[in-house]
Amino acid sequence: MSETVFPVNFIATVRAHLKLLAPDAVIEPDLDLVAAGLDSLAMVGLLLDLEEGWEITIPDSRLSWETFRTPQSLWTAVSELMSA
Repeated sequence: MSETVFPVNFIATVRAHLKLLAPDAVIEPDLDLVAAGLDSLAMVGLLLDLEEGWEITIPDSRLSWETFRTPQSLWTAVSELMSA
């Protein structure tokens, strides 16, 4: 288990798009988001929610399955864009 702590609203935003994740499941930093139900349509919804909620724009260069692979990879992108 990692010591990474994500903001509660980030976890809530991600969880809302994971249709296969049990409601009481812990979202670990290395959770496979695709295995948890993130498909291409859910990825677009998550993208829009993150952009709105965190007041960022995720550039096309970041729109990849690698960015959306795990909560950690996604949070890394979001936090880098917030500090840019």
